[in-house]
Amino acid sequence: MDAAVEEESAPGAPEWLVTFSDLVSLLVTLFIMMLTFTTRETDDLVRVLDVLKGSFGFHDNKDKPELEKQLHESNRVKQGVSSPDLVKPEDRVTTVYELQNDYLTVEDFERGVRIIVDVPNGFAAGGDQPSHELAEEVRRLALGLRANPARRYTVIGHCDPRSDADSHVGSAELLGLSRARRVARIMGLSRIQLDHVRITSRGAREPREAGHTAAEQDRNRRVEILVEMPEGRRAGQEGR
Repeated sequence: MDAAVEEESAPGAPEWLVTFSDLVSLLVTLFIMMLTFTTRETDDLVRVLDVLKGSFGFHDNKDKPELEKQLHESNRVKQGVSSPDLVKPEDRVTTVYELQNDYLTVEDFERGVRIIVDVPNGFAAGGDQPSHELAEEVRRLALGLRANPARRYTVIGHCDPRSDADSHVGSAELLGLSRARRVARIMGLSRIQLDHVRITSRGAREPREAGHTAAEQDRNRRVEILVEMPEGRRAGQEGR
């Protein structure tokens, strides 16, 4: 009888053991993948959790400013100008000059600073619609300016005496005003308070170049933004 049972037994491990081994192997693989994916952003997650816990009073807030600064710098590197600005407004008051680049020139004037937005092909001849490049530069500028709610702005539209002579918008004064209005709208969409923004036009009265070449005419078709200082601050202090 025992001999018959031994002859009927299949060689090797039982079938259930093979299935169980495969299942354990798959689970181990899954856990390794989960561990790999969840540890890539550990540092950022720890900083965010520390800031949140400090906001709700779950731990001492003495390290919170440094944590916010670290998180802000990390976001700037990863996401550029669209990153959340966690630095307090009073810490960002003096940053206008830091916004200068190849397309933005910052100059002092009696009540604050003048920002000349000089993006190539910013406006088409006779047109008031900002190019994509100009809109992006104005958006980047507004993101840097909005941290100080005490600032007041004047957006000035300029025209070229030659290339803007036959505009569908109307006279050079109206064309400059329409250009300023469209730029102010971009600033508003970037969370600059529109009741702090005034628009005006210089028409073709203040060209930057003689306008004999296409490149010179392009530079004349521009906007300038006056950033007025908060009361009690002297010109030249903004951004220094």
